[in-house]
Amino acid sequence: MSPEIQDTIVAVSSPSGRSLQSIIKISGPEAIQCMKDFFIPAAHFDLGEIPTYTSTAGNIHIKEEGVNIPAVLYIMKQPYSYTKEDVVEIHTLGSPIIMEMLLSSILSKGIQVKRNIRLSQPGEFTKRAFLHGRIDLTQAEAAMRIIRAQTDAELKVAVAQLTGSVSQQIKRIQDDAVSLCSYIEAAIDFSDQDIELISAREIMDKLEVIKNGISQLLIQPETGRVSPEGIDTVLYGKPNVGKSSLINALLGKKRTLVSEIPGTTRDVVADILEIRGIRFKLMDTAGMDDSEEVVLSRAMKKTLSTLKKAQVTLLVFDGSFNITGQLRTMKLDDLTGNTIIVINKCDLLKSNSSPE
Repeated sequence: MSPEIQDTIVAVSSPSGRSLQSIIKISGPEAIQCMKDFFIPAAHFDLGEIPTYTSTAGNIHIKEEGVNIPAVLYIMKQPYSYTKEDVVEIHTLGSPIIMEMLLSSILSKGIQVKRNIRLSQPGEFTKRAFLHGRIDLTQAEAAMRIIRAQTDAELKVAVAQLTGSVSQQIKRIQDDAVSLCSYIEAAIDFSDQDIELISAREIMDKLEVIKNGISQLLIQPETGRVSPEGIDTVLYGKPNVGKSSLINALLGKKRTLVSEIPGTTRDVVADILEIRGIRFKLMDTAGMDDSEEVVLSRAMKKTLSTLKKAQVTLLVFDGSFNITGQLRTMKLDDLTGNTIIVINKCDLLKSNSSPE
């Protein structure tokens, strides 16, 4: 086992800031022992002797500060905890100063008595749950997605994954495949005898079931594969083609300044658009122009830099003018990812122009 897994880890498990209550979580072989140095239970008993899933009220005495902090300890002994290690949760007053004081005291005392206790790394409690077999890899990923979920759809997919639905589907497919292989191997072994353990038709039927199961996994909701920050979507085009008006229409609010004067947008303006639970990070950029003006030149560089990071590019044209002419003057070498052609201002389309 990795040496770092044998350490006892500690971290604040509640959101930062002031609140009615905050939580510090300790996990590892010395989780209970380290609390014996500070915690004075209301009822006199040994913390190491009490059964798992027990809560006890009392005070945490910090000698260096000369204070007693009221707290409730929740004790979960191995292997009946999230990490399958001894776990202690300290529920106390939600003050950032108290949290800092408690962490400092726990860590400094650990150094004094030479205990292997340290601050947890990000996601380390879930990592230990995975390494100790409490959850599988898909459930570990789901825990991260629940924390980062920005929409109801993202949360729903992550919760379903955490409950093990994906793992169960994979296990069923695996069992069906192993069972089919067993039948085929047995049929080969007895092929010289007048025994048909499984027919070719049955093999094809079972393969079709396995294929359908895999296909169902592959078409899981796309929200589970999208970054919580959203899909980087850049609106790109010549000046005054209506990119800012388009982004305002999509968002349903006035997010960017709109003017008939070309080049109004000089900086990248971003906002989030949610469509069926999938978040798109819309970025309005300065219109591409060959001007040598210093401000415009810098705006062009920022536009090109943003364009290179785009996952989706909305290539916007002014439908009231000739599309071919606009296309010839545009720099398309920097387009990456998926490109969607958008013909804007179609209501102003002139009779003598053709959007080809």
